Amino acid sequence: MNRYEELFSIQPGRCFRYVEDDDGRPVGCPAPVEWRGHFQPQRGTARLVTACDAHSGGLYRPDPLPVRR
Repeated sequence: MNRYEELFSIQPGRCFRYVEDDDGRPVGCPAPVEWRGHFQPQRGTARLVTACDAHSGGLYRPDPLPVRR
């Protein structure tokens, strides 16, 4: 389990999840965003966020983002 699982960001255009860097500190997931949906932490309000493909499983009603060319 990701030790920073309860941390998330609502910054548009970036994956909402945090991951560990080489020193064990939380950093924003660097993967490109492909999904938009709502995320609700155990304690808190649901928020509209964007996610990479690997983290999209944590979203409620995810929608794919349009492919940019």
